[in-house]
Amino acid sequence: MATVKIGGRPATEVAGGPKIEDLLSVNGSLNVNMTSLLAGENQTLNGIAVYAAGSEYVAGSATGSDITLGSVGAAGDLLEEVVIRNTDGAGTATVTIKDSSTSLDAYTTTVAAGANTRIAVGLLSVNGAWKLNITIPAGTVGNIKYLACGVFS
Repeated sequence: MATVKIGGRPATEVAGGPKIEDLLSVNGSLNVNMTSLLAGENQTLNGIAVYAAGSEYVAGSATGSDITLGSVGAAGDLLEEVVIRNTDGAGTATVTIKDSSTSLDAYTTTVAAGANTRIAVGLLSVNGAWKLNITIPAGTVGNIKYLACGVFS
């Protein structure tokens, strides 16, 4: 259990200490000194990893046509990131991320033969199911592997 300190002393020991309003920073956040680690806290980075509740992943091989992320997919689904691994020795894969049928040009990328690419998205779909379209002009499309992380319907 974490202990909140005021002036280096546990808050429960401070009689007539500062009011909570006096401890607020300029933007209104409360600054506290934690004396123990929180669940998920990274001591090296001094931060807490936060993931969406219910995050899952969808993985497979490219097909050359749209791949729906989730069993049905729907507007409001969260796509956190996509990882592409091009195990083909010959071709460069083109990866297009779609919100239903709408291509998101900012997230269209190529992955060279033998390379891996991580695409951070962090968006909720507006139009429907998230989809991946992965093509390769020369080589075998099945040699392109994907892993999509998020919350899918």
